Amino acid sequence: MKFDFDEWHELAKTDPAAFDAKYKEVIENFISNAPESRQQGLRRLQWRIEMESQKKSSQPSYIRIYDMMMESVFGERGLVESVRALTDVDSCFYDDSKLKSADVLSFKKQAANS
Repeated sequence: MKFDFDEWHELAKTDPAAFDAKYKEVIENFISNAPESRQQGLRRLQWRIEMESQKKSSQPSYIRIYDMMMESVFGERGLVESVRALTDVDSCFYDDSKLKSADVLSFKKQAANS
């Protein structure tokens, strides 16, 4: 589907209810056509975006949503950090102090007939 900004802008001005319905339809269509393994995560993200849009705040919702996106890209364990960790095999990009550790237990081998 080709996005026509002028068409969407006109619809938002002339019929906000139709704009909202079309917006929800496009989002639902996108999520439904995503791989099944990704749909739940996309629905959670869409829910979070909708909650930010409805929140009463001195900061406009589009700025809060933009900040969410920037955090997921540049924040701790975000996209940039994850890509660097995958491509920099000589060093661990993650802060090791934030990783949990565990004791490794040794077990005695038992005979297969036991």
